[in-house]
Amino acid sequence: MSRRAQIDELIQLVLEHKSVEALKRFYHDDVVMQEADFPPRVGMEAAIAHAMQGRDRTDQVFEVTAKSVLIDGDRAVIEWHAEWSMKSGQRIRVEEVALQTWKGDRIIHERFFYDTRQLVKAGLLPDLDPAVEQ
Repeated sequence: MSRRAQIDELIQLVLEHKSVEALKRFYHDDVVMQEADFPPRVGMEAAIAHAMQGRDRTDQVFEVTAKSVLIDGDRAVIEWHAEWSMKSGQRIRVEEVALQTWKGDRIIHERFFYDTRQLVKAGLLPDLDPAVEQ
């Protein structure tokens, strides 16, 4: 399967709200995933736990789209737009870029770049610098 076909299948799983299935299908057991400047999550178990935690806190998903995809050898970039509401009632919109490094047919490293303020306010991410106004 071509890299583009793999990424298209990954995107489809995410659009169908099957994040855990996407992790198991396309991510390496030793994956390192990092949200912006936060400490990385290491390993499949941590990746699945994070996905499950997010799913458990989510009330309704309004939008998940992959706006663009760039591929260069074993690296890929996906521009994601997502909007959802939390069970707490807070509505969140994130536009992010996911930078992936593939090892064979699995993602070994993925880092997400986005403005973290909404997720910190919602309690989904820790406030790394409480002196900085969110």
